[in-house]
Amino acid sequence: MGGVLTAHIRVCVRVSDPTGFTAHLTDLQMDLIVFGILLSVTFSTVQGVTPKCCVKTSKKFPVEILMTVSKYEIQTSNGVCAIDALILYAKDKRYCATPKLERLLQFLLKLKMQQSLKNATAA
Repeated sequence: MGGVLTAHIRVCVRVSDPTGFTAHLTDLQMDLIVFGILLSVTFSTVQGVTPKCCVKTSKKFPVEILMTVSKYEIQTSNGVCAIDALILYAKDKRYCATPKLERLLQFLLKLKMQQSLKNATAA
């Protein structure tokens, strides 16, 4: 018969500071301190994967910028971000636009693709 022998060691840590105040920490208090440390490490690790949300949007963009957009994403307020936005990527920069610009952007991207196809067939 294999039994499991467990032992519980009661830990009492004595902490003192320069003023001479001494405190005794019980097992529960130590568990809470360790839990807090683990929790803070977890949050600092997870923080690196949080998305960058647009916090405000612009309604007007110069056509020169819109013509250099290589891709765009739609940000919705029903996710982790607070507002609806159109995230534009142009020349290694990121812009936050109002979602109302999506139709104009789609038109410009289609026009840009047609021009590049026309230039490729002419060459």
